[in-house]
Amino acid sequence: MNQKAFHNNPIFRIVWPLFYGAVIYLLILLLNNNLSQLNESFFGQELYFCIALSYLIFESNRFILKLDIKRKTDDQSAFRVISVIAINLLLTSIIVFVVVRIYFNIILGFSAMSTFSTELSMFILIYAATGLIYNSLVISNQFLFKENQDLLQNERILAENLELELLKFRNEVNPDLLYDSLESLISLIHNNLNEAEDYIDRLALIYRHILSNRNNELINISQEMEAVKNIVYLLNEKYNHNIKIHSLPEEFPDFLVIPGAVINAIEAIIRQTIITTAQPLGIHFDFQEDDYLVIRHKLNNRLVNKKQDYISELQNAYSIYTEKPVVSVKAYGENYVKIPILQLEEELT
Repeated sequence: MNQKAFHNNPIFRIVWPLFYGAVIYLLILLLNNNLSQLNESFFGQELYFCIALSYLIFESNRFILKLDIKRKTDDQSAFRVISVIAINLLLTSIIVFVVVRIYFNIILGFSAMSTFSTELSMFILIYAATGLIYNSLVISNQFLFKENQDLLQNERILAENLELELLKFRNEVNPDLLYDSLESLISLIHNNLNEAEDYIDRLALIYRHILSNRNNELINISQEMEAVKNIVYLLNEKYNHNIKIHSLPEEFPDFLVIPGAVINAIEAIIRQTIITTAQPLGIHFDFQEDDYLVIRHKLNNRLVNKKQDYISELQNAYSIYTEKPVVSVKAYGENYVKIPILQLEEELT
């Protein structure tokens, strides 16, 4: 239930029945041509009765509406709306009938109901119209609140999609890799044209891999590992060939990964590690029985890491396909990055 709705506001619940009860009192005097009674005493017993009855009607209607909203159903049909209003109108009529009869029988001393039937009918009609207006306003407010919530949710989804698209575009372009590769290529062009041509071919293979798989949800891990070899080759030129890949099998199991998952992990590892001739970076790959690809390397972190959030980015991507988390564990001077590997379930025939 929307706690900010007007009918849930404590000030409205306290003040409005006071004002409305006074208006009902004036209306009844007007209908009975008894406005002259105002000169005698405005704050009379009848006024307090109208105010008390207004409190009962508003709070009882609010209670029924609260029970209906707590059902948390998505049914927004006209039948549901009409049924809620009908229940409240019936409840309003019963309350007015009982309270007015008690007032006239016990407080005013009228024994026969025929002596106040006109007043009873008048109270029932007025408060039934009151309940109808009150219910219509509350239900309209709830529909408007639900519609605004849906609009906000749609805007939030659009914003998240835009953010994902921007992240996807950034990963596809990968400006850091492009600039580093171009700088290394400039140096190679002046020193060794053959290596420069090979370097261009490797760079083209990387971006061909990224662009060709941009619309694929999953790819075979062998394709991803070929791209890993190429990205290590490109970055090795910057780090004087001090990046080594160890224990990489020649043939890979028939596993699937998200395109770019292993590439991004390897690039992040390289960019957050101090790599020198005295301290080369050795990257080890292993497949665990619990369907994880494990990337292991010695810890030698830079003072400022440019890609600290790559684990959370991978986790957000993998959460769509599996409940297995992407894990990063540091132990005994080494860092272990565990990336889930996926398999397609065979359809039952």
